[in-house]
Amino acid sequence: MNEIVLVHAAWHGAWSWERVRPLLEGAGRVVLTPTLAGSGERAAELSPAVTLEQHIDDVEAEIVSGGRRDVILVGHSYGGMVISGVAERAPDRLAALVYVDAFYPSDGESALDQLPAAFQGIIRQIAEEAGDGWRLPPNDDFLDLYGVNDPDLRSWIRPRLTDWSLNCMTAPLHAPSRRAAAISRSYLLADAEGYPLRAAFGPISEKAEADGCRLHRFNTGHELMLEAPQQLADILLGTVV
Repeated sequence: MNEIVLVHAAWHGAWSWERVRPLLEGAGRVVLTPTLAGSGERAAELSPAVTLEQHIDDVEAEIVSGGRRDVILVGHSYGGMVISGVAERAPDRLAALVYVDAFYPSDGESALDQLPAAFQGIIRQIAEEAGDGWRLPPNDDFLDLYGVNDPDLRSWIRPRLTDWSLNCMTAPLHAPSRRAAAISRSYLLADAEGYPLRAAFGPISEKAEADGCRLHRFNTGHELMLEAPQQLADILLGTVV
């Protein structure tokens, strides 16, 4: 059976897959949840030198060094940038790509490039006013943007969010050969009414679907792996084998 590698979002860590991982492992799958440099338990590594390319390197190495093949590679939000980069470098190792309310970049496009101007402005303002020009510290407004309305879930997520780097958000993807296009792809869209980031990821999902991705809709906000873990697990378990 296919192994599954879950790549988390900006400001997040491997903890974000805590509700999905046991469902996948309970079905007999091998699951990896790497923590990206500068995030989660690796937060102390964050600096302006942490890059998208480093994150791609790390996830590629996780797959290649383990001799893994036929991997289902999953990326949430910023994780979509990472899995797209891995697909460009090691397409022969992958059976499927799954974008979870994620960025879906073209060659030369950054995460920030894919956001509406208003959201780009918010990100740059945070770095300028609260992050020495490069850090992006999270605040309670993030939970509003993510559409997290449940008080208990908000209380669980908030202390786990860690600072992020503007440089990772502005770094372009290098994928001139578009090798991801030859891999089976799915896009999981958070589609709850009133979810603020739907304005950003809705158009991205349309681009992905037009590019050949299978589209699945979730009645959740951005943290769909925490709000609807069983639905997400069922889709992943039904992907490829």
